[in-house]
Amino acid sequence: MAFIRKLVYWMSLSATATLFVLPVSVFDIQLLGIFSNTAEYTNWYIVFVITFAVLSDTLFAFIGYRFTKTLSKLFLRKNKRADIKKSNDKLQRYGNIGMFFFASTPLPFTLAIYAAGAVRLDRKGFLIAVSLGRLAKYSAFALFLRLFGINLVELGQNLLHTIFG
Repeated sequence: MAFIRKLVYWMSLSATATLFVLPVSVFDIQLLGIFSNTAEYTNWYIVFVITFAVLSDTLFAFIGYRFTKTLSKLFLRKNKRADIKKSNDKLQRYGNIGMFFFASTPLPFTLAIYAAGAVRLDRKGFLIAVSLGRLAKYSAFALFLRLFGINLVELGQNLLHTIFG
C-alpha cells in the first residue's frame, strides 16, 4: 500500500510540475533526491523511477496539449505575454524538435505544452518528443549523480547545519 501511495504522490508532483507554470519543478527536486541516494535505492529502482516519471510527464503533457484552451485560461493568467509569444514562435519554427529541447532542458516546459496545443503540433510527434526529452533529462540527472556519487540530500543537510548550527 505504501508503494501505491508513493506512485500517487509522484503522479501528483508530475501533474503539478507539468500543468502549472512554476519557477522550479517540484517533481525534479523529488527525483534528484531519489537519484542521489545511492545507499537506499538500487539502479533497477532508479530505472523504474525514470520510466514512471517519463510516462507520467508524457501523460500530463498530453492532457495539457489536449485541453490547451481551458488550461491556459486557468494557469497562464500571471505569465507575461512576451514569454508566451516567444514559446509560440520557437515551436512554430522548430516544431517537435523544439518540443524535445523544451522537455529536456530547464526551458519553460509548461508554456511549451500550451503553445504546442495552440499551434497544433502533430500529436504523435509531440508525444514522442516529450517522452524522449524527459527520458534524456532524467537519465542525465541520474547518471551524473550516481556516477559521481553526489548525495544532494546529505549536502543540503550539511549546508543547513553549517549555516544554522
